[in-house]
Amino acid sequence: MSRSQNNWWNQLHSFFVMESSVTISNSATVATLIGSGRGRSALPAGFFAVSRNLRIAMEGYLSTGDSTVLMRVQVKIGDGVFGTTHITLPASLSDKWFGLDMDLVCRVSGAAGGMMGQGIFQHLDGSDFVKGGHLINTSNAPIDTTSAHTIDITASFASASTAQAITSTNLVLEFMHGDYS
Repeated sequence: MSRSQNNWWNQLHSFFVMESSVTISNSATVATLIGSGRGRSALPAGFFAVSRNLRIAMEGYLSTGDSTVLMRVQVKIGDGVFGTTHITLPASLSDKWFGLDMDLVCRVSGAAGGMMGQGIFQHLDGSDFVKGGHLINTSNAPIDTTSAHTIDITASFASASTAQAITSTNLVLEFMHGDYS
């Protein structure tokens, strides 16, 4: 094996990069934060194998009105929810940064497969301090790795208001093969 083929950084592959921003505003309906881009967020059957790691990195900005806002963010693969956080956003935020980072690893493949994942949703408050919520799993989440799946990141507000909005501007989906021999 040549030196360039044996380096660990050659095993990390981006398979989707978002190229258009998505805004959710004035709505209490669950909606996607993933816009169009290069690559695909739909994964073929058999994509997940034991030790395959999926890395999700999203950034953007959010705003609130004159009162605090409850927002829910979820990371989904197919019909499964692999991370949920409920965030209470302070009042009077205007175009403040947010970031979502999550790592998932396939631990069991097959029709009764399982994945473990951990992540964090962070945002700046009115004083530019970082606040956030965790996307925590304490056991494998079920997934049928023999089926095709689409990755989705959704957000919803507890109630609709014209002053509250979340805009995703950047998203990169990456995977590692998991062959560490």
